[in-house]
Amino acid sequence: MKNRGSNFRFSVGKSLLKKLINIIRRSRSIYHVKPLNLVDQKIRDIMDIKAEKLELIRWLAGVRDIEIIKEFIDLKKSKEVDWWDTIGAEERAEILEGIAQADKGEVISHEEVMKKYKKWL
Repeated sequence: MKNRGSNFRFSVGKSLLKKLINIIRRSRSIYHVKPLNLVDQKIRDIMDIKAEKLELIRWLAGVRDIEIIKEFIDLKKSKEVDWWDTIGAEERAEILEGIAQADKGEVISHEEVMKKYKKWL
């Protein structure tokens, strides 16, 4: 993506990035550290991704076609992950057991727990 000069935030970010890279390069020569070209490239890649995101946001803000907006909503929903699906079967079973116990009234108040474990907190 080309910087058209109209994106002030990106220009400021790029300027700051250049300053940081120069500081890193100077500190390498002072402390005789090997070059970190991979780090430099990663920083540049991050800045490129941020610029692409900003351009996409600008474009999407101007979209008037409801079908395109619906496609973006569907894409977003397809990428969302429910935390329940990320935990293991054992953890799910323990959570469900705890819910069942609470439903039966098998609970301990916060105050009771605090009394019991106060010395460790």
